Amino acid sequence: SIKNTGVKSVEIHVYEKGDGTYLCYSGNTRLQVLKKMGEKTVTCIIDGPVPDEDQLVLDTVAMNVQRVDDPYHTAIRISEVERILRNRGLTSDDLYSEMEKRIGVKRRMIFTYKNITSLPEELQRLFDSNNIPFKKLLEVVKKLPSDKTKEFAYAFKQMASSEGITKDSIDRLYNSIVKPVDAKHEEVESRSKSPSVKFGNQYKELLNIKQDESGNYYIPNNK
Repeated sequence: SIKNTGVKSVEIHVYEKGDGTYLCYSGNTRLQVLKKMGEKTVTCIIDGPVPDEDQLVLDTVAMNVQRVDDPYHTAIRISEVERILRNRGLTSDDLYSEMEKRIGVKRRMIFTYKNITSLPEELQRLFDSNNIPFKKLLEVVKKLPSDKTKEFAYAFKQMASSEGITKDSIDRLYNSIVKPVDAKHEEVESRSKSPSVKFGNQYKELLNIKQDESGNYYIPNNK
């Protein structure tokens, strides 16, 4: 902690805005801690003038590459870096090799995180915690019917606030929301195959048999 290591050990990076003020882009949390400790001044590293917005994003990512973010914010960061690098002309292998270096995440995990940002917004926000088995959650929400996403999201948040989230609890929640629908579907399908329904269908087929001009009934070979 800062109290143990001392104020001089704190590294804060800023850009010079040109009007006598500075923009802190790495070390904001440390800066807030120092303010609470009553520090009036702090030594910062000035990294030149404020760059364009895209470069600012890349610099911020680079400075915080060792920070462990929750899956949601990691996915957002990956999405932003990919957008910027694509705009700079990087494609295919070059793109993902550069992303690995800048973000500090292996390619396989980059694709896993990208799945989060392809989800509906209400499901994306379920990943904004480090205290969840996020791969299990991702596996389950990708299977959700579109009309069940809001119900699942609400129930998940309720569960998260009252108990710990585990792989088993995610499965139980999914089954409680989705399986009743599946069971109802199976019941309807089973009834459609019952003898009474089968007989009713045959009766309807008999009603559709046509007569020819001589009064004879025409029955197709497949009946």
